[in-house]
Amino acid sequence: MTLAESYARGLYEAGKAAPASSHHKLFAALLAALKRRGHEKLLPRIGREYKKLALRAEKNTIRIRIAHRNDASAAHKKAAELDANAQNIEAHIDESLVSGFLIEGPDFRFDASGRRALIELYQRLTAAH
Repeated sequence: MTLAESYARGLYEAGKAAPASSHHKLFAALLAALKRRGHEKLLPRIGREYKKLALRAEKNTIRIRIAHRNDASAAHKKAAELDANAQNIEAHIDESLVSGFLIEGPDFRFDASGRRALIELYQRLTAAH
């Protein structure tokens, strides 16, 4: 692991653990540490390595949008079926959903929302005539 990768990983891990409001303090501390050690020239490489880490984490994240809390267990179960290798699962309540849930992964989207069910019902009814 290069020095730039080490700095980037340290910044990334510290940023995950810290609240978003203190991220500017983390960056300021990184800049101060780089200046003290004479490593200011590494900043562009640290930025590129940080971006790689963030993209890798984003790629392994599954996002679940649920209409109600009681839909959460079914959504998590379905997410595990769709991608057993997912490292991060983020779930939140989406007030724009009336019922059901949506699961979005790096290369798939699963829609079990009430809206989707109504659209399918409408399509079946109009196709019958």
